[in-house]
Amino acid sequence: MEERGLDLRAYGGILFKWWWVFVVGGVGAALVAYFVSSAMTPIYEATTKVLVQGGQAPGVPTASEVQASERLASNYSDLIKNRPILEGVIRSLSLPYGPATLSGKISVSSPRSLIRITAKDPDPRLAADLANSTAQTFIDDFQDRQFTQIAQFQASLGQYGITQDSSLISAQAATMGTLSIVEGAIPPSAPSSPRTGLNVLLAVLLGLLVAGIVVFVVEYMDDSIKSAEDLGRIAGLVSSASAKGGLSNLGSVMRHRVKAGLFPVTLDSGQEHSATAEAYKYLGLNLEFAALGIGGIKTVLVTSALPGEGKTTTAANLAISLARGGKSVVLVDGDLRKPALHRVFGLENSRGLTNALLGIATLDDVLTPTPVELLKVVTSGPLPPDATMVLRSARMGATIKALADRADVVILDSPPVMVVTDSIVLAPQVDAIIIVLDAQRSGRQALKSAVQSLQQTNTPILGVVFNKVSARGTGYGYYSSYYYGYSENGGGERRSGAPATGALARAFRRVTGRKEAGREG
Repeated sequence: MEERGLDLRAYGGILFKWWWVFVVGGVGAALVAYFVSSAMTPIYEATTKVLVQGGQAPGVPTASEVQASERLASNYSDLIKNRPILEGVIRSLSLPYGPATLSGKISVSSPRSLIRITAKDPDPRLAADLANSTAQTFIDDFQDRQFTQIAQFQASLGQYGITQDSSLISAQAATMGTLSIVEGAIPPSAPSSPRTGLNVLLAVLLGLLVAGIVVFVVEYMDDSIKSAEDLGRIAGLVSSASAKGGLSNLGSVMRHRVKAGLFPVTLDSGQEHSATAEAYKYLGLNLEFAALGIGGIKTVLVTSALPGEGKTTTAANLAISLARGGKSVVLVDGDLRKPALHRVFGLENSRGLTNALLGIATLDDVLTPTPVELLKVVTSGPLPPDATMVLRSARMGATIKALADRADVVILDSPPVMVVTDSIVLAPQVDAIIIVLDAQRSGRQALKSAVQSLQQTNTPILGVVFNKVSARGTGYGYYSSYYYGYSENGGGERRSGAPATGALARAFRRVTGRKEAGREG
């Protein structure tokens, strides 16, 4: 039942995500059907019913007589659209077209002992005239043929001196009653086609069906990871800290709009209880739980599969959250190609990690304080010509160990795995790895390749962080309301129905004996 509930939420999320496609498909198809139907010439139908009686004696007909009438009706219906009958109708109505055109306007059916002659035409009166004239012309032609045969037979009898025969009189009477019009056609008041209402309804259903097929194809071809459950369905993605298999979901962070060149970090003390801050508190708590499975961690590498997934923002906010939670944290910019931490914190980058690695500066010289009391940052410093060689050096490993001795946690921001090998070089020098995913565009294959590359380093992968989550995405609206304990305005007002993850984190710290940092941090 739990799995079914998650699937229903996923399907509901897909419908909510692509609702506009269904609206466009249904409304667009309805409009097209309406205008096409409106542009079509109205066609009217009129029907004449002809009764067939074959060899019936006066009184109630027997079963055999009824069956004979039904067979005759079926046989006669095949003769109505013959060319002589059609030509007779054309002459009687002075029609401006030939038998072939008239044949297309007339349809004949024979239910039981009746022959239904239906005529279609844009003119309702002409449709009725066509049906009535066709029926009458056929009856007249039939009777003329019968009378001709009787007359020829009577003439042959006259050669033998027989001038009157009662059977001939009976045959003439039967001929007159074999075919008769029981219901004549009248001009219809409404057209039979186009049926605009029905056409619009069918078009809407067809439009929704096409929209559903389009959405299915797009979702099927979409390589992105749409929900945390998708992590467990990707073959080969096994977290070192997860006994159940599949990458662990460490947390989700909502997408935030910021000005160009800025980063959505929670440096201001007024943002301590914002939705973003609460998301990273939850991430920090999950990080501690994940660390229990590998005996504790002090150095963490934050990376991503591709550029632009938010690894730098995640590393910075995670460091801020841990520092506000009472841990001494050092945040290191290990991206020696496109460093960004100095811009996140508004710091100079003239002196940093590379200066310490070259021995022209001490760790104390490059450890830069931040507005968060227990957080210090090591910027990248001047960029080297070969970043991979610098990060692979023994001095880099010694520097990480020295920083770990000075702080409770060291967090390294590193380049994307699928772009350069720097993260693969750094991974063996840390205790654990966190992978950041862009919930809008991270691809399954890219993530799988990145994880497989990192697994070769034998460094535990704690799990992934879903970044840039949209509340309108599949399933994320549910998760966001669960993760965030406070409202966006930065105040202390809790969201209705959302668990207090901040309180949970503080309780966990009290149990483990760690003190909580003051609010002013």
